[in-house]
Formats: sequence, C-alpha cells, structure tokens
Amino acid sequence: MPDWVIAETADDAAPAGPPVEEQLAAEQQMVALLKESYADLEALYREDIGWQRIGAEQARFTPEGRKRIAALADLSATGNALIKRGVNLRIAYIWGQGVDVTIRDDGATGQDVNAVWRTFWEDRTNRRAFTSSEAQARYERRLATGGEQFWALPTDPATGRVWIRPIPSHEIVERICDPEDAGQVWLYKRVWNAISVDREGRRTTKPQTTYYPELGFYPRSRPKTYQGDPIRWDAPMRPVTVNTPTDDWRGLGDVLAALPWSRMDKEFLEDLAVYMRALTRILGQATAKKSPARAAAADAIAAAGPGGWAVTDPGTSLQLVSKSGAQIDADSHKPFATMVASALEVPLTMLLGDPGVTGARATAETLDQPTELMARLRQEVHAELFRDIADYVIDQAVIAPRGPLRGAVRPDGDRLVVTLPEGDDRTVQVAWPEFDSTPLKDFVDAVAAAEDLPPLERFKLYAKAFKLENVEDLVEKLTDGDGNWLGWDETAGDVLVQRARRGDEPTDQA
Repeated sequence: MPDWVIAETADDAAPAGPPVEEQLAAEQQMVALLKESYADLEALYREDIGWQRIGAEQARFTPEGRKRIAALADLSATGNALIKRGVNLRIAYIWGQGVDVTIRDDGATGQDVNAVWRTFWEDRTNRRAFTSSEAQARYERRLATGGEQFWALPTDPATGRVWIRPIPSHEIVERICDPEDAGQVWLYKRVWNAISVDREGRRTTKPQTTYYPELGFYPRSRPKTYQGDPIRWDAPMRPVTVNTPTDDWRGLGDVLAALPWSRMDKEFLEDLAVYMRALTRILGQATAKKSPARAAAADAIAAAGPGGWAVTDPGTSLQLVSKSGAQIDADSHKPFATMVASALEVPLTMLLGDPGVTGARATAETLDQPTELMARLRQEVHAELFRDIADYVIDQAVIAPRGPLRGAVRPDGDRLVVTLPEGDDRTVQVAWPEFDSTPLKDFVDAVAAAEDLPPLERFKLYAKAFKLENVEDLVEKLTDGDGNWLGWDETAGDVLVQRARRGDEPTDQA
C-alpha cells in the first residue's frame, strides 16, 4: 500500500452515510447529466468545426482547408470589388512610397559592405522575385490572401552569392523543432510535384520531398538527409506569417475576416439591382371592361414600347410589394461594407472611394491615421525580414572561400557568428518614406505663418510640398556661392553690386 494512503481506525471512522442504493442512484443521475453536457459541448464544437484545433501542432485548419481558403481569398481579391479595393489600399499604404534598405558601411574605411548588399538587391532574378515594386506588391497580396510566405535563400557555397525564391505556402506541410523547445525551429518540410520536360517536350511529374533549414540554423553535424529525404543546407528558409492564431505557427490572410461580409454586400447589391429592375418593368395599369377594348389598349401600348404598362380586366389588380417601413436603397449595404473595412483595417471612406457622400473630409482624414499605424506595423514585419536576409548575405560573403568580404567565423551552438574587421559596419538601415496626409493648403499656410523660418528653408519646404524636381539645381540658382539667399527678384549681378557698395571683394562664385 502506498505511504500516502492512511487507513481509518474505528475511532475516527466517518459516520455512516445514506444507503448504498441511494448513493448508486445519485451517481447514475450524475453520469447521465455529464453525458448530456458533453453531448451539448460536442454539438457546439461540431457547429464551430472551422475553428477546432486538430493535430499535434494544434493547427486550426487542415492543409487542404488552408489551400481552399487562400484560393477563395485570391479569387475575391481579383473579382470582388470591395476586397480588391481593400487589398490594393493596403498595398498602397505599405509599399506605395517604396523602401530603401542599405548597410551603414559605405566603404570609406575598410571593406565596402554595402556594395555586397547592393549586388544582392539589384540582381536581376532577385528583382523579379523580391526587390522590385512589382514583386513587393505580389508579396503583400499573398500575405493578404494566404497570411504567409516562405522564402528560400539558395546560396553558392564557393562565392557566397545569394538568391531569393518564394516557395508556395501550401507546399510547406510540417516543421521540425527542438523536442525540448518548440520555439527553436530546425527544418521545414516541403512536399510538391516536380515537373520535368525531356528533349521531345514530354512533361513528367514526380512527387518530391525536401527539407529546408531555418535561416540561422547551422549545427555542427549536418546530415544530407532526414528520414530518407534530402536537406538543402545551401538554401535556408525564412518564413513570414501574419494573423497567426495562438499556439499555431501558420498565418491567416487579412482577407479571411472580410470574406463573409463582402459576400453579403455583393448579394445585397445584386438583389437591389433585381428589385430596381422589377420596378421599371411595369410603370402603370390600364383597365378595360370589354375584351376588344383590352386588346386595342394592349396593341397601342405594345406599339409604343416594351415593358411599360399592364393591361388587365376590372377584376384584376397588379400591385408591387410595399416597402413601407423598410429602407431599401443603395445606402443600406453600408453596414456590410463597414465590416469589410474593419476586417481589412482601412477606412470606409476610402474603401468606397467616395468621402463626399460617406462622410466629411475631416472624418476621412481622421480615420487615415489608424490606417497609417496599421501600415507601419506591417512595414516593421517586412523590416525584420530585410535585416535577417541582409545579415545572411553578409555572412555568406565572409564564409565562402571566394567571397568578397573578410572576417572571423566561429560556431556558437547551432549558429555561426560572423564578425567583420574593425572599421567595417554591418548595421542594416531600413528607411520607409514618411507618409504625410496633411492637406496641401494647411501645410502651405503653416509654412507661411512661420515668421522666423529662413527664406531658403521656406523654399525647400514649398518645393517638397509641391513635389518639385531638381530641387538642388533650383537652390543653386536662388543662392550665391556662399549659400546666401538671393531672394525671388534678386540676381547674382545684384549681389555683386551690393558687395561692391559694401566694399567687399566680389567673387566669381556669386
């Protein structure tokens, strides 16, 4: 008998309880109640099957379900007006002004680290896949519809040259983590159908499985295969996921929450169009007592044009369904559109593209600020991706035997630590242009009201507000050789005359 079980003695035994039959009946009633409760819970989860957690990873959707959702979201982002507008607004806010990614070191002292990064950024294949505006718009669209993007970084081990390739999300089926720490990802499993074409143009499809290491994971022992399938140690993977549920590692698209509301909005407008068309079918009613009269009226109406009047006998009455008490007009769909705007985190005024009707201009501009913050938050997600990739590009330029950079490499657990010589800076700078939604008139009035603002600075602000080109050339024309402001009506000759009158030495730079 275990030592935590203490036998009762006769002196401290519990008092006698109810008869055994009564206890048994009470327990049977409790069991029946529990069964009924669990049946209700099971029915509840069955109704909410779309959000059940299943599998060892506690994934909220099956791989096939994710694929269907992403396909539906992608179709809606192309064919549904509200979803398309909302996704394009998000892309414009996040990527519309571009991004500048540089390494702080410029080669003035030591190695030119930034040149290595620019070679990667400007590579033709990398531009098509990752660094051009077109590629970045496609990337953001995939996050909006699928919620995730997996990037592979194939690397030349001899030269350290790095490419970047997007891997379809539905091909990533599993990830392998440290058994003692699920936060330490080792490998990603990719399953897909590899297509090959022979010399005669015949296509063959072959199922293939490959494992990709997590970016930064580089253990001392690197086997060529895992469970019989190859490991691409030369192509680490960096995933980007958004809207990730708790205890999950897969992302969900921004469009997912907007899909049911966009469908309701579409169906409502379709029904409204049918209703309005029905109203135009019959404009009036002609009643005649005799058949010849009815026939003559019908012939006259038919000759006048189709779909205008209904001809009936005195005992027949036509009447449209009354809409008294019900508001049936184009504005009735706005609650659905509001839910779409909320799901996509864009202002309703901009989603519908009509601030003059939907709300005042001030309201539209007020709602614009949270949208800017949403865009900034997503930009930070992309900035982390840029930093990780830039660090990897620099590391490989040092590690490769014929790489363009020099440095020290040392292992640190399952990672490699690369240190550049003193004087070389590898700080990654990600600059997103400031988004200023201040109306032009307000900005110009504010600059004009600043009395202590130097004229040259005032001109630069005006030039920025009006988006003038070649500002430096204009500044040169409006200043003398010492950078002094000439004024709007002054010329270099006037300045020379003024200098001569003051006794100053004229200069050729004036």
